[in-house]
Amino acid sequence: MHGGISAYVNYMQIPLKDLNDITRPHYRDSSVEYTDPKLDILFGDAGPFWYRGYYTGTPRATMQQIDSTLQFYGVRHITTGHTIIAKNISSLFDGKILNTDVHHADGNSEALLVEGDKFFRVNGAGEKFPVIPWQGKNQ
Repeated sequence: MHGGISAYVNYMQIPLKDLNDITRPHYRDSSVEYTDPKLDILFGDAGPFWYRGYYTGTPRATMQQIDSTLQFYGVRHITTGHTIIAKNISSLFDGKILNTDVHHADGNSEALLVEGDKFFRVNGAGEKFPVIPWQGKNQ
């Protein structure tokens, strides 16, 4: 996903199909408006497009929040691409969050490769390296 699932969106307990159906029209046209004010949160800073709480800001994501998201959606990992935190693709929160946003504009592009239950980052030369935990201060 682009940003992530905030505690507020977790609380809403919107099934994935419904979440996709609600947000998909916004991909093509950001002026799409909804009449249900409860949905406004989906398009703000706490919504899946713009949420940065795994990496920065307040309130910060907690392991409990992430585990709740994983359990509700029946997944083992969340992959985002919205917030640059490192030169390389990194994992956070015991490997449950994968951040794929790197400094593309500076010529540093990487791709995430998933092989079974292992995650690798692949650079522009095609070299493959394991995804390692981010050593930053935000986790």
